[in-house]
Amino acid sequence: MRRFTSQVLSRTRLERVINEYGLYKDDRQREIMEEIVEAMRNDIQITAADDPKASGSKVLKVSFRSTDPRTAQKVTESLAGFIVNDSQNDQVNLTQGTVQFLQAQLEDTKRQLQAFESAHGPATRAESRTVAIEREVLEDTYRSLLAKQQEARIVANLQARQYGEQIRILDSPRIPERPVGMTRTELTLAGMVSGLLVGLVVIGVSSRKSR
Repeated sequence: MRRFTSQVLSRTRLERVINEYGLYKDDRQREIMEEIVEAMRNDIQITAADDPKASGSKVLKVSFRSTDPRTAQKVTESLAGFIVNDSQNDQVNLTQGTVQFLQAQLEDTKRQLQAFESAHGPATRAESRTVAIEREVLEDTYRSLLAKQQEARIVANLQARQYGEQIRILDSPRIPERPVGMTRTELTLAGMVSGLLVGLVVIGVSSRKSR
């Protein structure tokens, strides 16, 4: 989960989403992009929980806080899509890396076999026990690598057909029915009221001292 979270919350990703949906228009007029990105990170919540329908599986919940319900829905959908795509790419890259590694090992073993046969010739009953063992080990290694490579290719083909099976979207983002918590405007008003109250208290204290 940490890997997916860090990828989703990267500046490159968030800056793209900010520009695509025109987020934080007022803030962007007076703040730098780094501060805007950090504000968006604070408005995003990604949590993991046990899947009640599948033992041992995890469910990732993604949410985004916005003053506009439809914007919150669209941004959340984009963030969830990032996680799904990252998971798919990781699986494909891992499988392809395994196939390439096995191919390199297979070619190396094949070269060793060819060099061995050039040095000792075809297998005969008259060859020494040591030579026979070396030949057998090389042949067994080659067979094993060939089988593993074939298995890896089958897995790669299955992944291509079952793309997104590891992580997929269970519930599409919905438009919030009611606000959650205080909006930015409400927070600003609350700050102004708090500042006013503090100012009145200071004035009251000063007045008492002057008497």
